Amino acid sequence: VVYVPYSGYTYVNINYCEVDGDQVQVPGGGATPGIVGQGFNADHCNIHATGDGIDTTGGTFTNNYIHDMFYVSGDHTDCMQTSGGADYTIQHNTLDARIQSGYANSAFLWGADSGDISNTLITDNLLAGGNYTSYAGADTGYTSGTMNITNNRYGGMAPTGYAQYGPTSFAPIGGTINFTGNIWDGDGSAITDQHVSG
Repeated sequence: VVYVPYSGYTYVNINYCEVDGDQVQVPGGGATPGIVGQGFNADHCNIHATGDGIDTTGGTFTNNYIHDMFYVSGDHTDCMQTSGGADYTIQHNTLDARIQSGYANSAFLWGADSGDISNTLITDNLLAGGNYTSYAGADTGYTSGTMNITNNRYGGMAPTGYAQYGPTSFAPIGGTINFTGNIWDGDGSAITDQHVSG
């Protein structure tokens, strides 16, 4: 597990690494996460056997492979997630939330529920699994800002792909989610059906 403190650090680069969570459960709690914190970027990291793969408040995340997640009952397991922050680029990653039994939560969860989110680009990724493969938006009292979710491939084919319910669940508040150029990896068809609330 890699932990970058939530204050005092900026421009930490975590590159060409393997993070093996070894399916460790925190005593009395959920699965151990992979990389957690603030002010870091990650490139070419192989993250597996963890709960959440990357939990961040901002940064650039490229060429990572997050897979074989470790799900503990009651966990909210996501390959990547944020609950608030700014200036995200998530590009050319494989975020595979498929697990051996049941469903993890998502390939990515971009949800403003402890702070506002602003300036998000999620592009050119391969995404799979989850209840919904991608969640994005905000809870009441926070704003989700502008999110550009573009040119990604979603595993499988319509209507749900490898997810339990479908590719997207969006609830934008105080911003816009631009969902364009995204396709099903199985047959190359456009993803036009979005679950939107709020």
